[in-house]
Amino acid sequence: MNDLTVYLLQDFFQNTLQLKGDVLDTFFDGTNTKITVCNIWNMRPQILGAPVQRIVLVDNVEHTILSINHIQNTFTVLGDLTGSLTYLLPNPFYFFGTPRNANVEIANTSVQDKYPFVYLKEVIKEKMFNSLSGLDREASIRLFFLDEMDKENWHTKEMYSEVLIGLNKLVREVIKQLKTDLGNFYLVETEFDIINHADFGLLIQDQKGYIQSLFSDTLSGVELSFTLTIKKGCKPCKC
Repeated sequence: MNDLTVYLLQDFFQNTLQLKGDVLDTFFDGTNTKITVCNIWNMRPQILGAPVQRIVLVDNVEHTILSINHIQNTFTVLGDLTGSLTYLLPNPFYFFGTPRNANVEIANTSVQDKYPFVYLKEVIKEKMFNSLSGLDREASIRLFFLDEMDKENWHTKEMYSEVLIGLNKLVREVIKQLKTDLGNFYLVETEFDIINHADFGLLIQDQKGYIQSLFSDTLSGVELSFTLTIKKGCKPCKC
C-alpha cells in the first residue's frame, strides 16, 4: 500500500476539504426557507423514508434538505431561516483499497455512513524523485465520487439531474482546493481527466456499456484521474 499518498488524500477529504460559504439570500414562504448560495455542490434532497440523511448546516445548525436547484444554486429547508449567514455541507466519506477489499468494507458499512463517498482505487503507481528535488513523488490517482441511484426507476437523465450534476460540481471544488493545498501538493501544471459514469461499473464491452459493477451497491459517479505530485516536508513526514 502507498501509505503516504493514501494518508494525504484521506487527510484532505476528512480535514482539509471545506464545503462552506456565505448565504447570499433567503426567502421564507411561511413554511420553508429557500437559501441562495454560490455553490450547492452535491446537495441532494431528503427522500421520504430513505435511510440516508441529506443535511446541511446553516449557521452551525443541522437542517434536512427538502429541495435543491442546481441552476440557481438554491436549497430549501423547513422553518424560518431569514437572515442566515453561513452554510456548510458535510464532506463525503472516504474509502480506499483494491476493488475487492473496498467492496467488502463498503458493503458492510451502514448507508448512513457511506453516501456520498470518494473511493481511491489501488494499486497506485508512484515515481520517486531524487534527494535533491523539493518533490517527494508522483502518484497516478484514480478517484471515484459516488452516490446511490435508483437503477430500476431512473433513466440516464435522472442519473445526471439527481446525482452527476452535483458530483461534477464537487469534483471541480476538490480540484480547486487540492491546488491550494500548497503545503502538500504541487499541481500548478497538472491536467485532470473527468469521466461521468451514469451507471457505475467496471467491465466494458463495445456497444453494451457496463456489464459488471465495481461495487455491490447501485451507484452513479464521476471518475477523476490525474498525477498527484507530493512535496517533501508534507504533514506526515517526521524525519
